[in-house]
Amino acid sequence: MATSPPWLGAFFASTLRAGGHSAAVAALVDRVGGLKSIDRSGQLDGLLLQGLANDRHYEQLRQRYLTMPGAGRDVLTAVRFDTAGVRPDRIPISWQIIRSEPLLASFTKAETGGNLLDLSISLDPGNQALVARKLLFLPAGAYRFRAAVRSTEWTADSTAWWVLKCALTKDEPVIWEGRPLGGDVVALDARPVVGAACPVQFLDLVVAAGADGQTPLELVAASPTLVRDGSAAAR
Repeated sequence: MATSPPWLGAFFASTLRAGGHSAAVAALVDRVGGLKSIDRSGQLDGLLLQGLANDRHYEQLRQRYLTMPGAGRDVLTAVRFDTAGVRPDRIPISWQIIRSEPLLASFTKAETGGNLLDLSISLDPGNQALVARKLLFLPAGAYRFRAAVRSTEWTADSTAWWVLKCALTKDEPVIWEGRPLGGDVVALDARPVVGAACPVQFLDLVVAAGADGQTPLELVAASPTLVRDGSAAAR
């Protein structure tokens, strides 16, 4: 491995996809000179981040992310839908869309303009789905969270909500759940509190499409914001 043979990148990729060995792969990558000496395609970057997250080696994941080109420390605590926050090669530090039938979702340019994105969602009637999630490293404290989901097709039993979970264990206990009121625009202005016992979290967006609908529920989630409570600057 120290000679970086041509098969090494494929070997590491296969090992990461198999699961359970991300910490060992990360250590070996460092021993042989880093990812640049093994894989110039950038594929291993994303696989290693996702492998470390799946195995819940979060401190190694955080440190490795911060060594990547263009990595921003603020992304570790940001929830925005923007260029830095939706990079597919930085999942789960960036937003991950959970792609599975009967759910369709994709990021699109926001109607409000600027560099923010919207998340367009389509879900068949009678289904509930986890749409997107992002890994966060929020320090303990009180926060203010704002989000909005709009649709012209809400039925009485359709809704969308946000869930903040502790990422440390497999059962991912809920820290906070924001269930907004209905209407054409489902808006949420909440103040979740993060405890010191859970320094790593997942923020999830969940959607339920009512069984009364005749066509897929179509909705758009605007970029959310998260600030320390009492702060004026959105992160």
